[in-house]
Amino acid sequence: MNNNRSVMQIPQSIIEDINLYKEALGRFLSGQMAADSFKAKRVPMGIYEQRTSHTYMVRIRIPGGIVFAEQLEAIADLCTRYGNGTVHLTTRQDIQLHDIRIEDTSAIIDALLEAGLMTRGGGGNTVRNCTACPRSGVCPDEVFDVRPYAVALTEYLVQFRSSFNLPRKFKIAFSGCSKDCALASVADLGFFAHIKEGKKGFSVYAAGGLGPNPAIGVQIEDFIEERKIFQTAQAIKSVFDLHGDRANRHRARLRYVLARSGPGGLRKEYQTQIQWITKEGLPGTVPNLSEVSDRIAMDLQPGQANGLPVSPFDLMPEKISGYYTIRLHIPDGNISGQDLVQIARIAQSFSPGLIRTTQDQDLLLVSVPRTSIGAVTGELQKLSFWPCDQGLPRVVSCAGAATCRLGLCLSRNLAAAIRQRLTGMQVPSELQHKTIRISGCPNSCGQHYIADIGLAGRAYRAIGGLVPCYDVFFGGRCQEGHARLGRFVATVPATQVPMMIAELFSSSLEDPEKIVRRYAIEAQDSIPGHWYCDIGTCEPFSLAGRGPGECGAGVLELIHNDIRKAKEALARAKRTAQHQVMLTAARHAARALLITFGIEANNDSEILDHFRANLVEKGWVRPTSLDVCQAIFSGKVTDQEVLYELQDLVQRIEALFLSIDSDLRFRLEPFGQTQTGPDKAKTEILDLRGVACPLNFVKAKLALEQIPLGEGLCLILDDGEPSQKVPASLAEQGHRIVSMQRSDSWVYLHVIRAR
Repeated sequence: MNNNRSVMQIPQSIIEDINLYKEALGRFLSGQMAADSFKAKRVPMGIYEQRTSHTYMVRIRIPGGIVFAEQLEAIADLCTRYGNGTVHLTTRQDIQLHDIRIEDTSAIIDALLEAGLMTRGGGGNTVRNCTACPRSGVCPDEVFDVRPYAVALTEYLVQFRSSFNLPRKFKIAFSGCSKDCALASVADLGFFAHIKEGKKGFSVYAAGGLGPNPAIGVQIEDFIEERKIFQTAQAIKSVFDLHGDRANRHRARLRYVLARSGPGGLRKEYQTQIQWITKEGLPGTVPNLSEVSDRIAMDLQPGQANGLPVSPFDLMPEKISGYYTIRLHIPDGNISGQDLVQIARIAQSFSPGLIRTTQDQDLLLVSVPRTSIGAVTGELQKLSFWPCDQGLPRVVSCAGAATCRLGLCLSRNLAAAIRQRLTGMQVPSELQHKTIRISGCPNSCGQHYIADIGLAGRAYRAIGGLVPCYDVFFGGRCQEGHARLGRFVATVPATQVPMMIAELFSSSLEDPEKIVRRYAIEAQDSIPGHWYCDIGTCEPFSLAGRGPGECGAGVLELIHNDIRKAKEALARAKRTAQHQVMLTAARHAARALLITFGIEANNDSEILDHFRANLVEKGWVRPTSLDVCQAIFSGKVTDQEVLYELQDLVQRIEALFLSIDSDLRFRLEPFGQTQTGPDKAKTEILDLRGVACPLNFVKAKLALEQIPLGEGLCLILDDGEPSQKVPASLAEQGHRIVSMQRSDSWVYLHVIRAR
């Protein structure tokens, strides 16, 4: 198919899918296919629409982070011919082209195919790129080279169309040792290299993941021999396919299957699939690991003895004496096509021509002889930037709101501002290895939960409007069996984060939480006007007008915060009967869901008008709730006579919120316009907080028996043992668990009576 070297063999089924995409593209361009229908075709092909309408991003899979120099040149040519002249390196070792016209995607996919590359599975509910330690094969600390396994497993899984029709994305990672440079601890399926009794193999972890409600993976295998990776991956993929929540994409990842079933339940389902595969045999064609190894092998001979060369950039000794890896720091993962060609040519001239992409958005030149380091240094000076280590902490950032439709904040602007603030500072040598990871929204593409310092973009509602902010996390790390998620400290206005970071490092990270809390937005007496704008822009920060797929996570967080404040104020009002406290509760309750209609209302008259038009008149809340809000807002009620009505409103708003699907639509039924009598919503939620196991299960079971088959019940459970055991017990009884959502220290469970 092509004359170039290729890391992976692309199966015929992928070529057939590409031809189907081209047909769909033609129908879309001729007006014969609707945009929504075409979206279902292009997203699994790794093609996403950017923030600017009618411009697209194309994501290229780089299995194991391994790319040949000639493939890199082909990518550079495509970004120059069809894109904005810049490629983006992702935190999962992929490469992206930006500002692409949709009509050019067919030619781009063909050119990539000719180079031995593909975009299939670059997006959507698919098996995504299989990642690996970026120094696999050359790292002195690795147990063995895991690159062939990442590539072979990619080849195995992509031959099945079921790998492109999963409940949600499915990510796999291979780490060459327990240090976990590949971040296997937080993958849907993570493999760690081990040797047991002289045999190569892996320990296996499953159901990890970042984003909302992150989780560390749980161990499902202590050790499997190397050839068993295919049946393990097929088995856990089948578990996900069978039990993932296809109805609610916000709760669809494998970690939510773990949350519903518990570690024991997940292992049981996995073993069931293993037994089936053992009996029936593995489907499809299993790649030959030796052939894959030969395809990506590097023929090196021991060189000069390792020394301690003086170099201005990262220089790392390899396992074969006399060879080095050179780390090239690529700011924000963005590099021009011209610079990419220069790096590819350096790799061809001074190394075996294999380049690595990293989880830190860098590039690695591997197996450079020590005698060539001076010449490589001279060639690197021809780049438009200097990629050497400047003695500063590493700053990693996702694309953010500049291009991504999910982004809330301009994360790249923040990354640049942090680098500028740190430049010139004398950062202590022991802190120069620290990593700052930035995500433009809670989805964690910047991997903020596993950073030394993590920053996650969010919107904070203040008196004057929405303030772009970042949640600050400390202490995340990945290590086999000892991984931990960063702990949340405070929410800081975006404009203040660079100053905060500089102070943290100037203090040598002593008592960092005290410093962060001083910058917290809730600790401020007033909010200056420029805080309402994101870094690098003078436009007021806003979420209004964005669709559900573009800012779903940020919308849900805003609603959650309004409901939390309404409940807190309601509790105080019951104790004090103060009108101002009642007003606070009513204001937050009435405003909470307006953002789902693309409305931001900050003064009381706007809140009431939109509350009436969008929630009362459409039947989502009762007309009596509007009467209560009008009375409280006007000051006509000053005692506790309305507290019960206000409590009903808060409960109804919370019930609607917790029923929201992936399109920000309510799954509860609206009330009839003339409905009277007891509020149906009171029977839709069963609050079991404070009820211990097994009594909570008994009460839930009895409540389900009181509703018709096929209808749902909403349970509120304490987090911990109740949230693990009750869903598992109800599922064992045959009922359908629709979704689970966490809020503070409790869990909301939506279950359908099925028997």
